[in-house]
Amino acid sequence: MNLKLALAATAALALGAVADSYAQKLTGFNAWSKVAGNTVKATVDGKQMEEYYDSSGVVKHLEGGSKISTGKWVLEGANVCFTYPGDEKACYVIEVDGDIATFTSKTHGGFRATIIPGNPHKL
Repeated sequence: MNLKLALAATAALALGAVADSYAQKLTGFNAWSKVAGNTVKATVDGKQMEEYYDSSGVVKHLEGGSKISTGKWVLEGANVCFTYPGDEKACYVIEVDGDIATFTSKTHGGFRATIIPGNPHKL
């Protein structure tokens, strides 16, 4: 009888762990709510970059540690879209799993970034 209870408890714990891992993966607005107001850091095309997403719709992009560009972000359905002066609009599907944000676009490729709380470099 104790073995049956132990097996049932083990199975319940395993199912709970699987459910928790799925619960952490966010998309669309829920994912963006974890990114807005924070910074992401990634290597894109061999270059280090950081972006800070102000909650008012402003994005600050730091590339290579010295070049800062300012643009705008907006949610369009499940996508987040960015516009920078002189560039066309780029829209991405975003997925957040823990502190990792994945940005994917059919036209602009994609990248995976680490979410850093706040704006540590005062972009």
